[in-house]
Amino acid sequence: MCRRLGELREGGPNGSRQRDIREPTAGGGRSLLACRYRQLLLRNTIINETRNEVRGERHLSRPAERRAARERCERAKSECRRGKRVGRHRREKTMAGVHASNLEWLCAAREALPAFDGLRLHSLGMAANGKSVLWVDDEAELLEPHRMFLRDKGFIVESATNAEDGAELLRRRPFDLVLLDEQMPGMRGLDAFREFREIAPNLNIVMVTKSEEDTTLMEALGADVSSYLVKPVTPRQVYAVVARLLEGTRIHHQALARRFVERFRELQAESFRNLDWRGWIDRFTELTQWDLDLVTACETGLTETLRGLYPDMRREFAHFMRRAYPQWVSNLSGDRPPLSVDVAHEFLLPIIERDRQALFVVIDCLRLD
Repeated sequence: MCRRLGELREGGPNGSRQRDIREPTAGGGRSLLACRYRQLLLRNTIINETRNEVRGERHLSRPAERRAARERCERAKSECRRGKRVGRHRREKTMAGVHASNLEWLCAAREALPAFDGLRLHSLGMAANGKSVLWVDDEAELLEPHRMFLRDKGFIVESATNAEDGAELLRRRPFDLVLLDEQMPGMRGLDAFREFREIAPNLNIVMVTKSEEDTTLMEALGADVSSYLVKPVTPRQVYAVVARLLEGTRIHHQALARRFVERFRELQAESFRNLDWRGWIDRFTELTQWDLDLVTACETGLTETLRGLYPDMRREFAHFMRRAYPQWVSNLSGDRPPLSVDVAHEFLLPIIERDRQALFVVIDCLRLD
């Protein structure tokens, strides 16, 4: 029976090899699954034959069949190894293509940011950075739709009906923001604000009140509240304030990265050779500002990409100065930037004439970049 099964897998009665056309192949050979199955089948055949020999069921043709089975097993192993090498080669080739251009990868990643921002994380029960909100208001039941809206946006929201309970919650666990009603039974909102700040000095506190009196507004602003809302408020108004205070920095950084990617592509397409001296000043001013903004936003990858432009730009600027400077010196009345010969006449003398005195400091080789 084992021999018959081997014939069915190896070929038909005529010795012709057959293969299931539905079986996928890898690298021009059998699929890895078929190799595994074939190897397992041949191994079981050898095991069964060995057991039969131990029981005394020898046959004169068994040694030859066993050698053939071993050879088929070795071929199956070789095909499996070859399939693995082909798969590994394809993966390495794919990775090489991915890392071929670091800039293209960064641009693609930045283009995917809007789609990433649109993902809803409320299924995880927390905001992207685990932001939590405490709402202290004696009308907690009426504000449940507002809290549900914030939870749908991914924030963790807890509530308290008075200032004392709110202070106790703050002592038990940290919160990122507090929505505090100004008019509540017991402790007033502004008094609670001072107590909350003693518990958590860096806590964002938004005052929510029905009062439209200027004195209440000025008192709240004088207490340095993070923001101020006048009831009635809609859920989206509350969300706008919460998102600005808790996610504003992250949203700003992502928007900055997207703007930089768009502008970087334009810079790559533009030619430096067509810039005049005013164009060079504007270009260096722009790139310096981009550099400062990206460093502030901790965008290390984009900062390195930007600085990759500097060597070519400095080389082109050196060529520009080599051509333009002799023309500026030879024609001082022409279109040129201020030079050292203009400092005293254009900048120093007007100050002396107006103020009668001036402190003149000369700093050599001060470069904007």
